[in-house]
Amino acid sequence: YSTDLTVDPRTYDHIKGTGTSPHRLGSVWAAMLWEVTWALIDSYGFDEDFIDGNGGNNIVLQLVTEALKLQPCNPGFVDGRDAILAADQALYDGLHHCLIWNAFAKRGLGFSADQGSSFIRTDGTEAFDLPTGIPNMCPPLIPTMSQWMLFILGLLMVTMSVVYIGKKAELSKV
Repeated sequence: YSTDLTVDPRTYDHIKGTGTSPHRLGSVWAAMLWEVTWALIDSYGFDEDFIDGNGGNNIVLQLVTEALKLQPCNPGFVDGRDAILAADQALYDGLHHCLIWNAFAKRGLGFSADQGSSFIRTDGTEAFDLPTGIPNMCPPLIPTMSQWMLFILGLLMVTMSVVYIGKKAELSKV
């Protein structure tokens, strides 16, 4: 996999040539997720802590996992894209919409892409466009006020927990 289209040229239209192979179909979806993954890693870095990390790799894992819960049964590619965007809205107040839209649009799953039936591979239409208001180049990510408040609340809770545990340990020595 590569984000360079000259190395890995797969776009949404490539599903039309995958025949009945679920693996070839999945490789097109994986190429799209690779775009999203690297867009987030480029913005947030890579965090080796897969459990408590906050790098782009951690964010995409959270988004894709949450999206699996939000998408309909028998989803198509557009359903999957929309579920990832919905997960971003639910988990991050839509902070990464620009990056996600640009990554999918680069691979032909832009705003006006049509999946047709999720049971038929040849009736979809690729598109490389973005929704109105989403720029081609995403601005630097600046957290919203609600995201800052959640961050500060989280720090406060951790601090209070540490203080409580410390006081409890002191009392148990008495």
